[in-house]
Amino acid sequence: MKPYQNELRDIWDWKSPVRCSGHRILEPIPAEIYLMIFDYLRARSDHYGLGKTAPKRFNDLRNLSLVCRYFCAEILPWLFESIIFHPISHKDAPGKDQMGYVSFCKSIERDENFARSLALRVKHCTMRDWVDVPKTIAQAFLNVHINVLPHMANLTTVLLSRMRLVPPLLTHIRRLSHLESLTIDCCDFEEIFPKHVQKLALKCKLKSFRLYHRNKEDIHRLDDSIAEEFIPLVMHLSELGTDNWRLIRTLISCDTPLSNLETLKIIFVEDLKPLCRYLYQLPALKSLTMDNIQSRRSHTPYLISVPLMANLRHLTCPPHLISSLTGLHKLASLSFATCQSDDILSALIRVTPTPSPWRDMSRLVELCLPYAFAVSILEHPNPARTEIGFAQLRTLIILLDECFLFRDWLHKDPARDSIIVSNEKTELYEFFQAMVQELYLPNVRSFSFRGLVKDWVWDKEETTDQWKLVEEDDDVY
Repeated sequence: MKPYQNELRDIWDWKSPVRCSGHRILEPIPAEIYLMIFDYLRARSDHYGLGKTAPKRFNDLRNLSLVCRYFCAEILPWLFESIIFHPISHKDAPGKDQMGYVSFCKSIERDENFARSLALRVKHCTMRDWVDVPKTIAQAFLNVHINVLPHMANLTTVLLSRMRLVPPLLTHIRRLSHLESLTIDCCDFEEIFPKHVQKLALKCKLKSFRLYHRNKEDIHRLDDSIAEEFIPLVMHLSELGTDNWRLIRTLISCDTPLSNLETLKIIFVEDLKPLCRYLYQLPALKSLTMDNIQSRRSHTPYLISVPLMANLRHLTCPPHLISSLTGLHKLASLSFATCQSDDILSALIRVTPTPSPWRDMSRLVELCLPYAFAVSILEHPNPARTEIGFAQLRTLIILLDECFLFRDWLHKDPARDSIIVSNEKTELYEFFQAMVQELYLPNVRSFSFRGLVKDWVWDKEETTDQWKLVEEDDDVY
């Protein structure tokens, strides 16, 4: 008798399904029809685990994959395209942690053909939330996952979040020849030394790299020598995101511009002036996000010259920088959606838009404003801004920040009391109409309020030219 693992067929070992009614064989259904059905049942996001209906769709597809080998061969690769390794608490035994995909990983270790062929279809792998699990238990479970990474040879994306990094994990990651994106978010570097990062940085040829700590204590625990070892990793990136100023500072001091960098997201800026000088040297930069800017404010603030970033089309920054931005005429998208809460919450006090910044925004296609900043525009009307307008703007997004909860205090002018009504939908729609009148938005086709609990979205119908509320559609079947 052959070993057990060899009795399991490869996932691609299947025959066309045969339709029967009793003993009578029916005409076969074309494969295209089956594929349309499968595609209809798929979750809207390519990464399962996102969205409200994803678990239900996942279970439906998994049950459908049990019908026959053809269904299995078509559906399981979708389900395993993105996998998440994280502790899962048992409902019947709170406090006990179980690891997702354990049986799948152990099947790979047992050299089962079915599991190994399926592992080759995994494109996105996430390991997260192990930092709260006792170290010895977490490491025992994680070792199972880490050891199967080499079998997922076609991985393009790896995300590590809230876990302890260990040298074997970085070793396996650097050997993934198709890896394009790596994210390290809120991870513990205690067991990682500069030599481990050095080997990773020299071997990996990534397009996207993100390194986030989320709090100052974690940043300080990351040694300068380790941060410097990431530099070879970022030299050929097209996307970089980080809140580690040491990494950015080292990058600036190297004085070697990243010629391929198109997207840059910096969540902590210690000194704006040297950063901007470096940004001016990035020829391919198209999208820039700057947040949590610590530069000291002075009576003559440093001006950020957008035209010196010739290809920049998308900019996200705190609201207080509006008076520092010059030459915005090439931007297609501008957003003040940042987490710098002190600037957002006090926007009414410290931000009074002047004609000069708005004059350069006539080519914007998308604009995103915090609610407080939008209110400040209405409370400080500017005739010049109405004349200039946002003629090309197609999408307006208002973020319902904490100031929205205190809007009764914000609307001191009795003339604006009509905006405050009991119906939130009506209130927001009238607020938008006030924005349209103040900024002159003749071509806006979509506006939305992204909120603390619910998102409200209105689209303008092409045929009737009327605004229609887009109802939330959680499920399509």
